[in-house]
Amino acid sequence: MREDRPSSTATLIAAATVFLARDARVSDLVPAGAAEWCARCLEALSGLKTVETLSHPALRWAARLSERATVPGLLLHFMLRKRWIEEAVRSALAEGCEQVVVVGAGFDTLALRLSREFPRASFIEVDHPATQAWKRTQIANLGWRTPRNLIYAPCDFEVQDLQDLVN
Repeated sequence: MREDRPSSTATLIAAATVFLARDARVSDLVPAGAAEWCARCLEALSGLKTVETLSHPALRWAARLSERATVPGLLLHFMLRKRWIEEAVRSALAEGCEQVVVVGAGFDTLALRLSREFPRASFIEVDHPATQAWKRTQIANLGWRTPRNLIYAPCDFEVQDLQDLVN
């Protein structure tokens, strides 16, 4: 993990989100606005037109082949896991949960989206300082305001424990 760049995991998941949103077979699994948000973060990070790049047929074919050769179904797993987590969190909030902690959010907008929808609950997003700083910059660049019930808690798990944040 580099001190000045978002994590490679955050970048990979963001690319997978954009990639899957362009696949008609599974695009309905991608939360509304997630692909556009991830593309914006990736474009700011790399300077590439990510949506256009990930939509190119030759690249899509190569990515699918690479996935089959390494970990078949990994991209779909990422999205299904995100969907399951969101449904579980929404269910908990509907049943009266008052606090949601998202650890290692990367470029995901779950806490940002749900904090607006559930203003009585508190949301804490814990992530590496570099990834979180990058994400917060992109949020500010869009002119979005961070809701009062959303707290960003930077934590470098290579040198800190989650327990350090609560002490």
